[in-house]
This record gives sequence, C-alpha cells and structure tokens, in this order.
Amino acid sequence: MSTPVELELQEINRKLDFLIEHAERMERRVSALEDLKSDLMPIVNEIMKAAMENLEEVAPELTLERILSLLKKLAVNLGTIEQLIDRAVAANELITDMQPILNDITITVMEKLDEYERKGYVDFIRTMANALDRVVTGFTREEVEAFSDNVVLILNTVKSVTQPELMTMVNQVVSVTRKIEYDEIRNPSVLSLVKDLSSPEIRRGLAFFLRVLKEASHQPALPPAGGKLN
Repeated sequence: MSTPVELELQEINRKLDFLIEHAERMERRVSALEDLKSDLMPIVNEIMKAAMENLEEVAPELTLERILSLLKKLAVNLGTIEQLIDRAVAANELITDMQPILNDITITVMEKLDEYERKGYVDFIRTMANALDRVVTGFTREEVEAFSDNVVLILNTVKSVTQPELMTMVNQVVSVTRKIEYDEIRNPSVLSLVKDLSSPEIRRGLAFFLRVLKEASHQPALPPAGGKLN
C-alpha cells in the first residue's frame, strides 16, 4: 500500500507530465506559426511593395482634403447606401426565389427545342436560311430596289391569283395538262382543227381567252419602276 508521500509524488509526476505535454504542443504550434510566417513574409513583402508603388502614383491626388470630402459624402449618403444594399439583398432573394421557376422554364424550352428538332423545324429553318442567303447573294442592290418599287404591285397580283375561283381554274388546267402527253398529239390538219371548233367546250374556251385578251388590252399602261410613265 502506497504511503501518502508516494501518492503525493505520483500526483506531482502526473502534473509534470501534463505540463511537459502541454509545453511540447505549444512548441509545435509556435514552430508551425514560424513556418507559416516564413512562407507568408515574401508574399506580404511583395504585396506591400506593389501597394506602395501604386500609392506613389496616386499620392498627389490622395490628399487629406479629398479623403475628408469622401468620408463626408459617405456619411451624408449613408441612407442611400443602405437603400442600395437593401435593394441588392432583395434582388438576390428574388433571384433565389425565382431559381426554381427559371429552371422549369429552361427545362421546358429545352424540351420544346428538342420537339421542334424532331419534327423538322430546325432543318426547315436551316433550309430557309440557305435559300435566303442565295436570294441575297443572287440579286444586286439595283434589282432589290426595283423589287421594292414594285412590291405593292406584286402583292396585289398574288392576292388576285389566290382568289378561290382563279385557283380552282388553274388547278383544273394543271390537272388536265398532266393527263395530256404532248408527244402523243399528232400534227393536226386544218380540217380537223375546224372540226374541233364545232365543239361547245372549245368555243367556250376560245371565247374565254379572247375575252381575257380584250379586257387586258383595255387596261391602262403600267408605270415603270419609280412611278413615272415614258
């Protein structure tokens, strides 16, 4: 059984071990700080050197009066600065709140673009762009100006052509033309042509075209580009 003296010596040794261990930890920390200081000092010196060089360039402008004036303006406009900070915070919160919506919009747009590409819209637009490029490179400036001078007349012509009655007639003519083979038509005689004139259908067709020619001859002469008559 240990005596009181031995117990006291053991307690002293335990405390000494604790102090030695603590001192060793402090020594390691000091050594680490010294190493960090050795590594940072060159960087700090370079920063101080660059700062001093830049301050030397603006030293003539950096007067006490200007510094005091700047501080005064900051003090006077603290309310405005606070409002700007509040607005920046509000804008940041708004962006944060809208982020899910923006993500949904982005996903929707990407899905629509993928759908349009699968349907052929992208290829169609690319083809139209190539066609437009050919039109632009295939016409001179004078030709484009002439086209712009007659664009109203062209649009009116297109409007007239797209009338249902005229489109129906044109469609019928095209359909009939497709059915008729030109090479199969033999060289007709004058007698056969006169005989064909006895057909009511042919007489109506000739009367129609003669009426068109007659009405066209009664139309006023169209002015050239620029709107002037020769």
